[in-house]
Parts: sequence; C-alpha cells; structure tokens
Amino acid sequence: MRRNKLPRFNADIKQSISVFHIVPLWVWVLFLILFLAGLHENGLLLSIGSILTLVGITFAISYIIKKRRYQLTKTDKKIAIYGSTITIVVGLIITGTVVQKDPISSTQGYPSQSRVNQSVKTASEKKIPEPPKVDETMAQDIHYREGIKDKVTKVIDGDTIVTDKHSRVHLIGIAAPKNDHAENPQCFSAEASQKLTELTANTTIYLMKDFAYTKNNQEPTSNSFYVYLENGTNIAYQLLKDGYGRESSHNHQSYKWQQKFREAQNDAQKNTKGLWNENTCAGDTISVAAKRQKQKEAKEKQHQKIEAEGQTQQKLRAATATRQTQQPAQPPSNPNIQFRSCKEARAAGYSHMRRGQPGYSQALDRDNDGIACDSHR
Repeated sequence: MRRNKLPRFNADIKQSISVFHIVPLWVWVLFLILFLAGLHENGLLLSIGSILTLVGITFAISYIIKKRRYQLTKTDKKIAIYGSTITIVVGLIITGTVVQKDPISSTQGYPSQSRVNQSVKTASEKKIPEPPKVDETMAQDIHYREGIKDKVTKVIDGDTIVTDKHSRVHLIGIAAPKNDHAENPQCFSAEASQKLTELTANTTIYLMKDFAYTKNNQEPTSNSFYVYLENGTNIAYQLLKDGYGRESSHNHQSYKWQQKFREAQNDAQKNTKGLWNENTCAGDTISVAAKRQKQKEAKEKQHQKIEAEGQTQQKLRAATATRQTQQPAQPPSNPNIQFRSCKEARAAGYSHMRRGQPGYSQALDRDNDGIACDSHR
C-alpha cells in the first residue's frame, strides 16, 4: 500500500521543496550581493530575514506532515531537514543582526530614543556650520563672515584695493607707503603692494564696517572697511605686524581695533621688520627720490665736516711747529757755566739767556735788558 503511494509522495515532496523556487534565482543572488556590499537598507534586510525564517518553518511543518503519510527516502529526509534548518538559521541570523544594529522600542515599535537623538544631531550638524575659530588678540572678529563677501580685482597700494562690488576700498587703521607717482614712489611702497597682492590673490574676502568710525563722515571713510580673509585674518593687522605700514586713522578718529593695531606696529618696530629696518627705510617712508637726495645731502655734510676738521687740525699742527721754531733751544742744565763771549755761548748751544739762568752774565748783556746774547753781535 505504501509502495503505491511512494510516487505520490515524491511528487508532493518536490512540490513542497519548490517553495525555494517561488523567488527567481537572480533575486536571491542580488540580495546576497547587496548584503555583502553593504548597500542594503535595514528594512529590506529585515524583510529578507523574516521571509527566510517563515519559509524554513513552513518547509519543516510540511516535512512533518508528509512524514506521517508517506515513506521517505534518506535523500528526501536530508533535503527536508537540512533545507528547513539552514533556511530558518539564516533567516534568524539576518533578523537578529538587523535588530541588534537598529533596536526597536518593544512597546510602541518606534526607533529608540538614542537613534532619534543621533538623527537629530546629524541633521543639525549638516544645517548649522561650525563657527570659525578666531583670536581677538590678533584683531579677528567672530562675526566676520557676516560681512560683505567679495573678491579683490586690483591692488592700488599697500592699503587700498578694488573689488568686484566696490570701486575703491581703504583698509581701516593703516597707512602704507604710496606709489602714486611711478617715478617718485615712497620707500617700501612696492613691497607693501606686493604683500597685499599675495594675501588677497585667488581668495574670498569679507568686508566689515566700523560704524563708530564712519559715522557722520564723508569720503574716504565711507569706503573704509576691515578686510578679513577666509581664515579670519585681519589683513590690516597682518600688514602692520610685518612692517608694511603705519597705524593711522582718518581725522584721528578712534576705531575698534586701534589698540591691537598699535601693538602690532610696536612689535614690528621692536623687531625691525619691513620699513622699520635700517637697511630699508628706517621708519621714514618719504619718496625714494627724496630719500636719495636726503642721503646725498647728509653725505655731503659729513664730507664737509670731515674736511673742516682736517683743515683745523692742519692749522693747529702748523701753529705748533711755528712756536717750536721761534723758541730758542734750551742749553744743557748747568747753573755754574760761564762764557767769555756770546760766540762761545752759541757754540755751546746757549743764547737768549735771561737773568738768573745758567750762562747769563752782565758782560754778555750789553743792552742791559736782562737777556744775554740776544743779538748776533
């Protein structure tokens, strides 16, 4: 009786096993690739795990029912047992992995609070950029990015630029050497212009007003700004610190960063940077031509002074030589020496002997003037 039913069981067991073919093979391969590549979403992977678990359980129940009704071969048993077991295990592993990575609230079925907090934190980080780090000791403003975003199109000199949005912008707080006249530029003007060009080349700048500085004033203060680089650097402060200009304000007005700018200039002077160096301008930014003329005049004055001192020394030496020539030679010191005649005295190196001196005698002082042998007689 069972033998007659065996073919029928084979057909039934094949039909039960065919549950694996409900989904085409390429879909299973795609799911496997997504899982290995990590491109899946948690919801899709959870569905796959649940389906595999249900399929395995269904196949196991079908196997138990068929076992009571039909005689199974060893191959049929292996297929049924291994197939259902593997399917259930794989489904549970996938489901457990997803649940562990993304825990769900056991009471309401909503994502956990930590998951929600993380999502909110991620969204807020994307929307709100991190504020820039600034250093107020270097005249940096934490709100500089709220200023006018602009780009430099031309550098006029070390403290004046042209931008996309402004025909002329003057940097607040600095007076750099000017190069208004190409034939007669001020000392260190070329270096200051070059430095400003390097700082602003191919970068975005931010312009910020100092309303206390520009209030109730006409040009040039209406086009005066603090100019900041992308990293927050205050350009005027940097130029002063490197010795490319002097701290200055229009009509001696005070402004926000005045004290910091003065400290930057003092630092440059102390370290003899830029125009404060003796080999450049020594702090004097007059025009190059005027500076050369001034140096020439100073050299001429120095030369004249040296010549005058030389002439004075020469005159002193001549006068000394004249006095030495006019003074008579002093005879050897011998208080008891006596001469019979002036000729004898002169031969011994004596002449013009005064009364009381060695060699003097009344006989040799013929004119009785107190000087013996004062003539060639």
